[in-house]
Amino acid sequence: MIGQVLSYIHSDGKWISCVVLWILWRTWIFTIKPRLPVFRDEVDVLPYNIPFIGHAISLFWDPLALYEYAHTYFGKTRKPYAIHTAGQITVVITDPHQAAEILGNDDSYTSDPFLDALYRTVGGVSIPGSQTLWKKGRPNINANNKTSSLVHKCHEILLNQLSSPNINTKVVSLIETATRNGIPSSTEISHTKDNIKVVSLHRWCRDILIKAQMDLFFGPSLVDEIEPDAVTLFDSFDANSWMLAYQYPSFLAKQATMPRENLVRALQTYLDAVADKKDNDEHNPVFALVIEEMKTAGLSHEDCARVLLVMFWEINATVQTTAFCMLAHLLRPENKGLIDTTRKETIPVTTDMTSQLVRRTSMEVQPLDDPSVFDYNAFSSSICPTLHSLYAEVMRVFNTSAPIRVTTRPVSLSSGTQSNSETKVIPTNTKIVLPQRMIALSPELFGPKADHVDPHRFVTPSNKEDAAHAPESLVLGTFLPQNSAKTVGKSAVLAFVAFVLWRFDLEVVPEGQMAKDGKTVGMGVPRIALKRPSLGVSRQVDGDDVVVEVRNRQ
Repeated sequence: MIGQVLSYIHSDGKWISCVVLWILWRTWIFTIKPRLPVFRDEVDVLPYNIPFIGHAISLFWDPLALYEYAHTYFGKTRKPYAIHTAGQITVVITDPHQAAEILGNDDSYTSDPFLDALYRTVGGVSIPGSQTLWKKGRPNINANNKTSSLVHKCHEILLNQLSSPNINTKVVSLIETATRNGIPSSTEISHTKDNIKVVSLHRWCRDILIKAQMDLFFGPSLVDEIEPDAVTLFDSFDANSWMLAYQYPSFLAKQATMPRENLVRALQTYLDAVADKKDNDEHNPVFALVIEEMKTAGLSHEDCARVLLVMFWEINATVQTTAFCMLAHLLRPENKGLIDTTRKETIPVTTDMTSQLVRRTSMEVQPLDDPSVFDYNAFSSSICPTLHSLYAEVMRVFNTSAPIRVTTRPVSLSSGTQSNSETKVIPTNTKIVLPQRMIALSPELFGPKADHVDPHRFVTPSNKEDAAHAPESLVLGTFLPQNSAKTVGKSAVLAFVAFVLWRFDLEVVPEGQMAKDGKTVGMGVPRIALKRPSLGVSRQVDGDDVVVEVRNRQ
């Protein structure tokens, strides 16, 4: 018997040694080291089983599940913790106050490495192009005698352009005109003899909102003259961009690379076309000054097109998905009263806007060039509280973005109560991720029903216990940085939902039932793809949609 045991140990001695070493490694890393005084200032690491690989597989398949597991493991506290992915430590922040501090502190944290990765992996910018983008020497807009990289200069120009009230007027005008022109043919599935149109809600949001945003940023020539399929190409690129973010091999990422390359070719043609006529373009597209800056800096034609695509994607990727989620919620059978309330709030605004736009058009006054046509703030929370609250709630519940920052200096983060505070030191050049959904669904902030959509949550926050602990200003400050780029997208979404409810009667075709055209079958409640990374509100699961019967309101 003893001989058999010794023989087994001898034959499998290497395996036993590996197991012993693994036990010693895990005991040291996760049990002994955190208790030593010299390491107490370090952020606690979520235990993992495979050295080097760490949490990489879990993060790839379902990042939200990983964050939820970590939250439970650390006692559902909000203190920072670290995950280990392929040899790299990443600190995870789920405390809303720490998140707001990090997102607002450009001196200690930077998003440059993340932006560089976006341009190279998602946009396909070349190495020389990336070097040009990050080369210092471009003078700032403000007269402070400082210089910045081309990336920062272009972002500065873009945000300065978008801060004009005229831009919001333009995008709302485009949405108003598009909805006044009826249902796009590309949106329609079929129609009946009594003038009821059966439409795809996804395609409706896509065709109106992406087209309006493309007209705003590039002018109408991109879609109307150069690439008629630009809207659907961008939708396909956006739906599969996560493959590029995860750096799939090119042969596995064709669903993302093919529409991207088609768009890049279209944008190169666009750059050639606008070179001669940009000074006479009455629409004055938002990207005009950005294009001029990139050309002056010597960025190649192709790389310029790729950068423009990524910039447009950064700003507009979640505009259509936010509108889709808002309308999908409004159209649920139990929410008919919510539609009536929203219409009551928005009809005076939409009626006034349309009458002014129609009147000025008949007088041959260009409404797009006149910021006094109407006040785009008419959709604000004080005038349209239910519409505004539903927007904020959709952004809260379905936001799967995870902003990334890198520390530029050692930073200290405190967590816990004043009587039991704990401070952790994060070294320079440490990657920090802020999973927004983990903050947004916090019961500590929004009560036991934090994971439910409550369209009235922000209507009267002083009367709501959950909202009182996290007023809307904190939510929007954490999840929606209040820069001009976000404001333009918000204006487009609110205008689209308001004009659709004003102009059309909508009825969802229930799952499994036949529409009035006699051939289109309804779908179930669309599922949101919460496992996929996004830049804001996540898309619905591939293939999910809402089939809607639409008729003009009397």
